[in-house]
Amino acid sequence: SASLATSMASVPLLMVALGLLCSTSEAEILSAIPTVMLQLLSSGVSCVIRENFLTASALALLFLVHAALYLPLPTNDPESNPFYNSFKRSVQRCVKFMAQPVSGFGDENS
Repeated sequence: SASLATSMASVPLLMVALGLLCSTSEAEILSAIPTVMLQLLSSGVSCVIRENFLTASALALLFLVHAALYLPLPTNDPESNPFYNSFKRSVQRCVKFMAQPVSGFGDENS
C-alpha cells in the first residue's frame, strides 16, 4: 500500500518536473510553479488519507520549498525576484478588485 501511494504521488510529479525542465521563459516558469504546488498539495492530502505519513511529510517539505520562492528575497533587492513580483501584482489586483464598490444592490429605490 505504501509503494502504491508513493508511485501514485511520484508519477505526476515526475511529469510536471519534466515540464518544468523544458520551460525556457520566465512566464512559463511563473505559470508552472503554482501547478506544481497544487500537485504537491493534492498528493500530500492523498497520502495523508492513505496514512502514508512519510511520503506526505516529504511532499509537504517540497511544497514549502516551492512556497519559499515567493518570499521577498534577496532582502536588499526583492524586486529582482520574479516570483515575488508576480505574487505582489496578484495581491495588488485582488485588493484593487475588493476596493471597488458593488453596484446593483439597493439601487432599485434610487
